[in-house]
Amino acid sequence: MKHVHKLLILSSLFVFLAGCNSYSESDVKTISLNGPDNDSVIELMNDPERRYIDAMHEEEKNMGESFRYRYNTLGGDTVKIKDYLQAYSRGKNKKVKLGFSASGYARGTAYYYHLATKEDFSDEIKFITKENNFEVHSLKVGTKYYWKVSDTENKATSSVKTFITKDGTRGMDAGLADNVRDMGGHLVKGNKRIKQGLVYRGSELNIEDYEASGTKHRKSLNEDAIYTLQNIMHVGTEIDLRGAAESNGITSSNLGWSVTYDRQSISGYGGLISDRNQDAKVKKIFKHFITASEDSSVYFHCMGGADRTGTIGFLLGGLLGMSYTDLVIDFELTSYSYNLREHDQIGEYSNFPSLIEGLKVVSNADEMYPDIQSMVEAYLLKVGLTSDELTSIKNNMLEDVR
Repeated sequence: MKHVHKLLILSSLFVFLAGCNSYSESDVKTISLNGPDNDSVIELMNDPERRYIDAMHEEEKNMGESFRYRYNTLGGDTVKIKDYLQAYSRGKNKKVKLGFSASGYARGTAYYYHLATKEDFSDEIKFITKENNFEVHSLKVGTKYYWKVSDTENKATSSVKTFITKDGTRGMDAGLADNVRDMGGHLVKGNKRIKQGLVYRGSELNIEDYEASGTKHRKSLNEDAIYTLQNIMHVGTEIDLRGAAESNGITSSNLGWSVTYDRQSISGYGGLISDRNQDAKVKKIFKHFITASEDSSVYFHCMGGADRTGTIGFLLGGLLGMSYTDLVIDFELTSYSYNLREHDQIGEYSNFPSLIEGLKVVSNADEMYPDIQSMVEAYLLKVGLTSDELTSIKNNMLEDVR
């Protein structure tokens, strides 16, 4: 599917720098790309997050492959997330600066930027603007990108350049909405990777400020947030884990009528696992992951995207075969959005250890280091999902490592 975006009206989505075109019109027209060197490897993660993740993974180098996928086998066992919180990114990754220079064109000429992950540009995103430098955000991790520039009259097209983004966590730049991350990009057991662009986790999506049960909720759906959620993430289903009053009484998605809205009010951590009355809600949540796609993705959230969202994120990641270290990383990265969460601490809201203990009980795990995926699968079978449905989720969301 090809998309054309008018960058001129999205100043906060793409920040333009001063142009350097030659403005005298001539018959000879050329477009030359600037920006990263060809096949440059680009770091998308901010320095504090990258150092935290590298520290967490450092001890995994000496850990047996199968052991990584067992409960409490944590690389970075001595790493404390609060030691890496020198700055708050609000969950957003770095932008990548691209640009071009052109000659032979009159002032005010419009150009297309073509950005794709396939060499034939069959999946390109197409941007139109009169500026010749921009920053693009919310790119996929561990991905090779192809890009080129053409004028809108097809008189000249630049050569193609490429860049490669490093592996890591894909943080989305969703305006005022914080803690928005792609569940995809992670390497998992069996030489597989979770597909990017299918399922996202994050904070609530509000169109106004309000107060519910003594808690203040702020507007998060500004123009930039809506643009990212609709045109980059392509959200087709919103799963709201909040209660009715907490969600300000909405019965449809604030993203618009075309988005399926499913409110499944749940508790987090061990409270969810032990409460059989919440099984049907978990079943409904996970059935959405069977049909998630890049053209119609699933976005699940509570208020801050930390506890209830973190619980569903752990269960989904565990089902798909993420290592224990990566599951802890995904849980603790919420800390960069002003929500300090530590896997080994029990606080007013957070109770990560109870999630693990609840899974051990419900799955009848009697080993010292039970397999996380098996524990999660046993729990999800008890909530009413079938083996075929769990397989369908895996088949839909996993791909071979290329």
